[in-house]
Amino acid sequence: MNTYNLLRDEKLIADGGSVTAENGLQTGYFDVVAGESSVIITEMIGANISLLFREGEPYEKVTGTPETKQFTHDDTTGELVFYSGMSFNEGEQLIIVYTTTGGATSTEPVTIQEVKDYLRLEGFIDDIESPSSDYDDDDEIISDLITSARQRLEAFTGLSFIPKTYQIEICNLAGDFVIPYGPVTEILGVEDTSGTALTYTTTINLSKLKTPVQDDIVIEYVCGYAVLPKGLKEAMMKEIAYRYTNRGDEVTAALCAQAINLASPFKEAGTWLG
Repeated sequence: MNTYNLLRDEKLIADGGSVTAENGLQTGYFDVVAGESSVIITEMIGANISLLFREGEPYEKVTGTPETKQFTHDDTTGELVFYSGMSFNEGEQLIIVYTTTGGATSTEPVTIQEVKDYLRLEGFIDDIESPSSDYDDDDEIISDLITSARQRLEAFTGLSFIPKTYQIEICNLAGDFVIPYGPVTEILGVEDTSGTALTYTTTINLSKLKTPVQDDIVIEYVCGYAVLPKGLKEAMMKEIAYRYTNRGDEVTAALCAQAINLASPFKEAGTWLG
């Protein structure tokens, strides 16, 4: 009999302390029809799309006619329309990070004020134009850039930058299953797919499930940094600064070079992220 490990399914239950069932931050994998350039996804009705990937490439949401690596989103019908010259491939899935009614309330690892200090934005408005030296015109933009940078760096490293709760369904026939999206801080339960509790063992840092060695296991666990390592925090700052400076320009890279260099030493090997 072949022995192997496999991540079959996953569900983000809580992000940064906010329950995400039916609302808040969610990640979904959605099938599309080969040869088409549009798709209607019911989960996208009333949704706000934060990130969208096609075959590993990030796509930009636009309001006009989409061009290469762009799409439009009608939140009343759930329809996504892509550039007509780039129809879907056989077996392709869309990876979408989105929020529905209620929105996410996750606590980001850097604050708007920290970013403004890093960008040296304070005091750039003359007193004649503003009675305060505080520059808050771009606070909403910066807030969005913080979340976007964190999500893309999480995808790159395979780590959780903020506390999250996941439920995953796995096969552990080879033992020592690497639990994704670490660092894992607490195992809440290990069951079979029928809901029966299982006796289990892990490595001392909770990064691997050693036993039971079997199929059809469901693990619920808490993961993520309470305090983000300085290298990853700096990577976020570099990425935010790059996107802020180049906003409005066509940027095709998922991450800037400086962010990649800083985050690469933390990148998880042997995860399910490729």
